[in-house]
Amino acid sequence: MEKPTSIKQIDEICLELLERVKSPDYTTMNAGSFGEIPYKVMTIKEISEYYEVKKDSVYRVFDNNKARFFNHGARKIKGSILRSFKDFYGASNAGEIWLFPMEAVIAFCKHLKSSQISTKLRIEIYIFPYDWLKVHLEEVPTTDFMSNENRLGEILNTTFEGICDIKRSVSFERNKIRADYIINDILIIECDEKKHLEKKQRLKDKEKDVFYQANEHFVLRYEPESGDDLDIFRLINKIFKFIEKH
Repeated sequence: MEKPTSIKQIDEICLELLERVKSPDYTTMNAGSFGEIPYKVMTIKEISEYYEVKKDSVYRVFDNNKARFFNHGARKIKGSILRSFKDFYGASNAGEIWLFPMEAVIAFCKHLKSSQISTKLRIEIYIFPYDWLKVHLEEVPTTDFMSNENRLGEILNTTFEGICDIKRSVSFERNKIRADYIINDILIIECDEKKHLEKKQRLKDKEKDVFYQANEHFVLRYEPESGDDLDIFRLINKIFKFIEKH
């Protein structure tokens, strides 16, 4: 579905998405009094509370990506508008305040990698019926393979907490074969780095797959460096479908 042109409609859609994960604290603004300020806005403090991270982390992300957040509707208020905002909201004595509409709040999920709320929100974005929100699924590039594998573990543990059992680095055949992750002792998840694309490594992977199948295991492979930002969400979708059938 294409992005609507009405700020109010965008706010309502984004608020619905945020509330799927956690109810945010926001202020409903009077658009007539605040010019271009959207109907629903959040401050840095409220965003940090929503994502359950420190304010410094939110400030750092914002400072490094101001143009991006400005494009998503972030606005700085000061002067008479700020005084009206303080009268209504009871804000601090700061000389200026940045306010973020709901779409800008969602934009933080791309960068706040340590936040479990961010991970859950990205999953909701993937299944949400609005394609224009998929821009917030773009990954921050990394060349550290262990970081990729660790990140995959964080996503699996966050997504499937209380749903299934997840073990990491499980060895078979006297440590000759190692599975990156195994779910419910039956579904193998392999996190493949770039070298898995090489011919020699592909042959080793095939040998591992034959062993897994012989021992009645199922295998899903995930390539974090494939360049396709939606691969992680396709993997999660496959895991959910597998769990439903088994």
